[in-house]
Amino acid sequence: MATPVSTRYVAASGAAIRAGRAAASSLALTGNLIIGGDSITEAGLSSDPFPWGLGKTRKSLRVAANTALAGRTIQQLLDALTAEVISKAPDVYAVRIGTNSQTLPAATFEAQYQQLLDTLMANNIFGLIHAIPPGGAPAGPYCVARNNYLRTQCAANPTKLFFVDDCVDVADSNYGAVPAFFPDGVHPNPFGAYTIGSRMAAILAPILSATPFLNTDPADVYPANAGSNQYVQNPMFGGSAGTLSGGATGVAPTGWTVTGAAGITLASSVVVADAGDANQNPWLRLVLNAATGAGQISISQQIQNPTIPADNTVKRFDFASDIRLVNMNTANVGTLSVSMQSTYTGATIDTEYLRMTASGILNETLTLRTSKTRDTTQSIAAGSVRLTISLNTTAAFTTPNGYLDIRCPTVRGLTT
Repeated sequence: MATPVSTRYVAASGAAIRAGRAAASSLALTGNLIIGGDSITEAGLSSDPFPWGLGKTRKSLRVAANTALAGRTIQQLLDALTAEVISKAPDVYAVRIGTNSQTLPAATFEAQYQQLLDTLMANNIFGLIHAIPPGGAPAGPYCVARNNYLRTQCAANPTKLFFVDDCVDVADSNYGAVPAFFPDGVHPNPFGAYTIGSRMAAILAPILSATPFLNTDPADVYPANAGSNQYVQNPMFGGSAGTLSGGATGVAPTGWTVTGAAGITLASSVVVADAGDANQNPWLRLVLNAATGAGQISISQQIQNPTIPADNTVKRFDFASDIRLVNMNTANVGTLSVSMQSTYTGATIDTEYLRMTASGILNETLTLRTSKTRDTTQSIAAGSVRLTISLNTTAAFTTPNGYLDIRCPTVRGLTT
């Protein structure tokens, strides 16, 4: 077991490392990310904080897979590690595991986790080691001790591991689960996931690469530009020849469909970027004016991908977009979803979910990115993929509930 001998270290770059955290100049993580864990991290569940945590950094890690499964223990994760992670050779592996292993003796817990850390380091996969959250049994002091162990291992290997202590805001003074965030005592609710994700973003932002990945060039569009791998048409929302559907009024940019489901009153417009914003491309603004209950608003487009054969020519569709929530009353909305659906194969290529907090008025700007590997045994016909960005309503309201702003939606076909 590695044991630190100081509270101050020096990275290979010469940058100082303090409290187990490398200075931002020594780390600039980028590339493919695989996420692992248990039900607290499983994709699509309301407890998953990663969409908020990664989105709020507005940085360039792309999620190649979320392999977390409900009920997983550390040993079960180890048993699946080669197939799910090592064989995929991601640049970064982010893991939150341990809640279902709290009954293990400390020595067994540490031996199993050490095997995980050693395997990542031996395979040159950078490990983002996320704190075990409060909750479960015995929790409290047990989790604190295990987290301190993980912190120590990361401090001893600062160019290979990084401890993400992102659960401090959802725990009480004894590191017990605060009921407002953990109604069942174990799993974060959407408010808990948002709170953990917000802390996660603040910790991760300094160590992630700021390499641009959004399309901010209106000419970077296939097939008009045959050399482009970016398939969204009119990503800067020009023109007004699109389609307004259902309760939507206002402007539908050319090539886009703006929809308000039955019972929803929605106003669509294109607004300029704020002065001083590094990205001066406009936003498409959707104002939720009223709803009679559960429903959905969305923008969608049949993106113009080329024919993609059943091979590794295109391994993933990499989606990214700026998303801004303005004065959004989260008591009346539920989930923001991004989906890419192939009408040719009938298969969903990728879906990402962002659960609203149900905790009041939200003002946030994120860059959502999802880039999971597609099924390469299936071919995809040209122009057969539909991109949809949607937000569902969960309750009735008669006064404006806030804005959903969308900017520079990007879908690239990637070979890696």
